[in-house]
Amino acid sequence: MKKSIVLALQSGYWLCYLFFIFLLYVASAFGSDNAPDLERILKIVTSLLIIPGIFSFYVSYLLLFPRYLQRKNIWGLVGSLTGTATAAALIGAVTASALLGGKALLNDGLNSFAQLSIVMAGVALLNSMVALIIRGFISWFSDLKLREQLTKKTHETELQLVKAQLDPHFLFNTINNIDVLIERDAATASAYLNRLSDILRFMLFEAKTDFIPLDKEMEYVKKYIALQKIRTENKEYVSLEIEGSPEKWQIAPMTMIPFVENAFKHAVNKKQGKAISITINASHDQLTFACENAFNPGSKAQNKGGLGNDLIHQRLELLYPQSHKLTTSSNSGRYSVQLVIYKHDV
Repeated sequence: MKKSIVLALQSGYWLCYLFFIFLLYVASAFGSDNAPDLERILKIVTSLLIIPGIFSFYVSYLLLFPRYLQRKNIWGLVGSLTGTATAAALIGAVTASALLGGKALLNDGLNSFAQLSIVMAGVALLNSMVALIIRGFISWFSDLKLREQLTKKTHETELQLVKAQLDPHFLFNTINNIDVLIERDAATASAYLNRLSDILRFMLFEAKTDFIPLDKEMEYVKKYIALQKIRTENKEYVSLEIEGSPEKWQIAPMTMIPFVENAFKHAVNKKQGKAISITINASHDQLTFACENAFNPGSKAQNKGGLGNDLIHQRLELLYPQSHKLTTSSNSGRYSVQLVIYKHDV
């Protein structure tokens, strides 16, 4: 949500709050023959209503909501609200003592002080509740906008992937290679055809969910590699290593695939050993994906083609805000990508 709207919500609330105080003043002064002491009334309002209200509002807005309510720690929130109300009442009492004198709080003994403390604590709780409601609305609206952006970027990525990976060139080459295999080895040709079918199914159905097991993403990568390797007899063309415990991870679909697709697009020398090297390491608290490919140093296509760095960066920012790290480098004809995803609850 825009800062101007957030500021407008807070300003609107405080204007309503001050207007309510004004109505209380009018109601209390109505029918009174004595001229009101405006200075004294202003000091009372400031110490009993405004300062406890402002203190409790922003403590709840800035601290209690993200620390307790957003994490659904209800008992922690209840205890913190109680502490905030108590602190607001004490601050109000100190302010009143400074502005009105200590005797003003004790004109009826401790009973008077207790009543004023209850009033200030009640004002603090009221402002705390309003602050939590406003912050909750802002958070809900921001999450809603984030989901819309994520859906949009996911759809854009799906379209880009369909164009990049399932374009006529890729499909025709794969089908032609399978067609050649049919005469030589029908069983192998059938296996490759099933892999192509699985890729199409993944792109059309699996990729539409929010999160999938990491194993499914890796199965797609393996099948994509297998189909690409039909076009070369070099068994060392691609290196794929999987380490750790991938079965314990869930990731957003198509997180790794764009990098693999780009690597195959730019690794033109199919006779080179380990022209493409892919490593996936799934530890307990982080997932590391590394992809490296050889390319022609005289070509600038490596930095331009495929899905494009901007789209990939934007999608990762939406999927894993502040919980991922993406680095790229290009050196001596080798282009490297490393993506680290820190533990992300789904």
